[in-house]
Amino acid sequence: MKQLFTLLLIISTTLVFGQNLTTVYVDMSKYSGSFDKVQIQVEQEGWGLRDVTQDTTNPDIWYATIVSYGDANTPAKVQYKWAVVVGGVPTVEDIGANCYGGKVDNDFVWDYRQLPVADTGGEDAFHTSWWDFFNRVIVTDGATRQSANVFYFGTMRSNSVATTTITVNATSGSNYYINYDKGEGAWDDYADILAVDNGDDTHTATVRASAAFKYYWATGTGNQFSTGAATAEFADMGATCGGNRVHTAGSTGSDTYAVCPATASVTDIASSFSIYPNPVQNTLNVSATATVDSVSIFDLTGRQVLRATPNAAAFSLDVANLNKGLYLVSLKAGDQEMTTKLVK
Repeated sequence: MKQLFTLLLIISTTLVFGQNLTTVYVDMSKYSGSFDKVQIQVEQEGWGLRDVTQDTTNPDIWYATIVSYGDANTPAKVQYKWAVVVGGVPTVEDIGANCYGGKVDNDFVWDYRQLPVADTGGEDAFHTSWWDFFNRVIVTDGATRQSANVFYFGTMRSNSVATTTITVNATSGSNYYINYDKGEGAWDDYADILAVDNGDDTHTATVRASAAFKYYWATGTGNQFSTGAATAEFADMGATCGGNRVHTAGSTGSDTYAVCPATASVTDIASSFSIYPNPVQNTLNVSATATVDSVSIFDLTGRQVLRATPNAAAFSLDVANLNKGLYLVSLKAGDQEMTTKLVK
């Protein structure tokens, strides 16, 4: 009996000290419908639904604590999803519906696809990795922690990632997609970002502010070109317009469907702006040939760390609080925009 008691005590102690408490968060501010409450379903709880807590300071944020077991040698992988409840009926989020090719968040999840699998790492402090499952995943390794990222409901788009937009003037009632070159040497057979129909013959696509890429628009009932579900605005952008549409990181774009983009010289635009010193320590000086409407500084994760609306052609910015590293500076003056690198 004494030996049995000792064995049970050892097992109990092991479970207590091996227990991981991980707090996960969801941002509901982008959810278009109304709901009564938010719930969570966790794999190790049998995928049953349970209520979660609403943040008292920010009602858009809801959170839950997941209990799991694991250590540095044998981490425990746990999957979970959020759900909204309307009239007592829960609806579980479908991450893949918004993240897979041609959907509105495809541009954001492209970064996550390049990161390690859930067993060894992920894109935030507690090892989230959705790619293997189209569920949310945490890997617990003996530590108690909470997420460094807060993702919007139904997506893997973090609410801390800075975004900008590209708008196309095109007939409402149809789908319009951005197909962009991610630097892989070839255009994808699937268009990547579905623009939101604004109902006024314009459609707006949201992209990461840190992203710079070549692109063109496509339309159709779906996003795949080889099946005929999508059709490019130009059969050959280079032959038709002498080049591709080019999106500068941090800029806000505006196009007209099937109308060739303007061919402003990059050299001309660059000569309109000057920032110095670079590298910078405390004060960044900006000089332009026109009134600068806005200036934004982004770190390499796409997070906006500084924004100003100087409405002046020459001005200074206090950057003393920025950490040492590489940044992107985006300047906009009327219809001229430029993004350049800044070293702190």
